[in-house]
Amino acid sequence: MVHLIAAMALAQAAQAGQSPESYSRKVTIEVQGRYLLYLPPDYAQNKHKKYPLIVFLHGSGERGTDLNKVKMHGPPKEIEKGRQFEFIILSPQCDERGGWSVPSLIGLLDEAEHRLRVDKDREYLTGLSMGGMGTYALATAQPNRFAAIAPIAGAAGPTIASKIKDIPIWATHGDKDQAVNINGEIPLIDTLKGLGAEVKYDIIPNGEHDVWTAVYQSHALYDWFLRHTRKK
Repeated sequence: MVHLIAAMALAQAAQAGQSPESYSRKVTIEVQGRYLLYLPPDYAQNKHKKYPLIVFLHGSGERGTDLNKVKMHGPPKEIEKGRQFEFIILSPQCDERGGWSVPSLIGLLDEAEHRLRVDKDREYLTGLSMGGMGTYALATAQPNRFAAIAPIAGAAGPTIASKIKDIPIWATHGDKDQAVNINGEIPLIDTLKGLGAEVKYDIIPNGEHDVWTAVYQSHALYDWFLRHTRKK
């Protein structure tokens, strides 16, 4: 269970015979969720070591209450096959008919930072399909939090470019994707490049929707993550 504290303020416009007034109050939002947590093999032994964190966001087909669905793709699939990582890997699951809730994800990240030995300068975010869209949304909401992001088969409009231009981005998309058309992402990538952002964009020739299996199986993405630390 995670609690988010949001500050709200209201300024009252000055009117004849009245002075400006203001007030503030705290609103507590309770969010609940399910997630898979992977800890590196040496986590228990190295009690003073901080570890890089990967947050993985699944696609729409893995929604629900069965966490085994989250193991169908991405890092959780690799872990299930016996692969070991030097990252803490947090893989949340969203509700059956819902999409990714940015406030819930922020709350989960805050809780992870509080309870686990996370290196806050090496927090990475990735996701596929709906999770690729969630990756863009979460990075837009908290652009100073992530050292690098990797949306796969995702989409977002170019209006968010100015908010995420300082985050290194490695995006991947198939040019034959019928589920999330590549044209829903290219304007954003072009805008980011125009702003001088560090963007690596892999367009997979004849690639359909699932271009993520090869990405998550290889070492390249994880090595690329570790080459980046959060910009101050």
